[in-house]
Amino acid sequence: MDNNTTQQIAKQTEIDAGNLPQASSGGFGSLIHGKKRLIILAVLVLFVLSALAFYFFKGQNKYSQSRSLYAASEAQIAYESGDLDTAKKIIEDVLKNSEDDPSLNIAKVNLISIEGNSTGTEQESFQKSMPYIEKALANGGNENPNILSSVGYAYETAGEYEKALEYYTRATEINPKFAEIWFHKGHALEFLGRAEEAQSAYDKAYEINPMYPLLLLRRGSIFMASGNFEAAIAEFERLLQTNATNEIKAKALASLSSIKKSQLDIPGALELSKQAIELSPNDSRTVGIHGYNLAISGQRSEGIEHLKKAIELNPRISWNYDVIGEIYRANKQYSEAIQFQKGAISKAENDNTILDMKDRLEAKGFYTYNLAKTYAMSGLSVDIVPLLADAVSLSPKAKDFLILDNNRLEIYNNYENDSRFTALIQ
Repeated sequence: MDNNTTQQIAKQTEIDAGNLPQASSGGFGSLIHGKKRLIILAVLVLFVLSALAFYFFKGQNKYSQSRSLYAASEAQIAYESGDLDTAKKIIEDVLKNSEDDPSLNIAKVNLISIEGNSTGTEQESFQKSMPYIEKALANGGNENPNILSSVGYAYETAGEYEKALEYYTRATEINPKFAEIWFHKGHALEFLGRAEEAQSAYDKAYEINPMYPLLLLRRGSIFMASGNFEAAIAEFERLLQTNATNEIKAKALASLSSIKKSQLDIPGALELSKQAIELSPNDSRTVGIHGYNLAISGQRSEGIEHLKKAIELNPRISWNYDVIGEIYRANKQYSEAIQFQKGAISKAENDNTILDMKDRLEAKGFYTYNLAKTYAMSGLSVDIVPLLADAVSLSPKAKDFLILDNNRLEIYNNYENDSRFTALIQ
């Protein structure tokens, strides 16, 4: 894509593909995001261990309470330092002697959910968490808003949004003063396409705690999508002043990097994504953003290495595949580009970093257009018209990209007399 084009994949949180030197492509930067259109957070909200002090059995003795609270505190420290394995081990060890403790069972559920969400293995993780969910609910959890919200989060990461909403709603009914639970409820409603209800839930969370980090991250993302960069920057910078985890702060820095990139300040974007990856070196989205920044800064090999690592960390994020494909295409390595762009298409419909199925299909349409374009640029003997037709049917914006590229490039000259092609550009 040329140096005046900023590519942004529709409604994929905190990610906009920037100016890849010497490549030739249109992008989703031309999409207009309506004010009511919402963006997914890079990582679903965590209720990790901070509220475990409230999770004890009715009638549990002080020794058991102290042991649970100590384990929760130690595990939380390990998690916040980025050591998920140690956090899991702490909870597993204490569970051996307190296997019915709802606080420890739900801590185990949270850690399983977090791991599944960060690695793209949500379904497998959800199945692993079910025995612990059942124990937590059977031992007083049905009346505990913290436990209910954590169960809702497990269902949310597994993609069962109606069930998640059920648990979040029950939690808000028991205690309507928890900003975190209202935030989660809004997120589930967002996945279900109920935007106005989601906004009401988010507004309620903001009334209760206007400094809740993940709420600030979402608000900043919405401002960024609408083009209100000044307001977005203010929200992200407020987040950086909170006690948010390194992972969440890294996402704010990555978003600030995206703003810099959209303003064509590539060095500034690269510096911010570097800071982000230092805080959270194993978050797939953060690694992917930094990899793209490296590539558009002329460090293509390093960029590809980071993007491949991002795929290893979470193979479900379709954007990473497409971006690698564009880098390879810019290098005229068409076979590699085709391989990764096919990967993007195959991942799009199950990419839970894209809000709903309509948006996933729109992204799939963009990836399909990119694949067709790569075939056209490669000179391979492939009939790309069916691919272009699929792209246009999935994403109306793909037609705009097709017309733009047809007017300024020569890659579609072989199809000028093909009635199927001419029908697509009319």
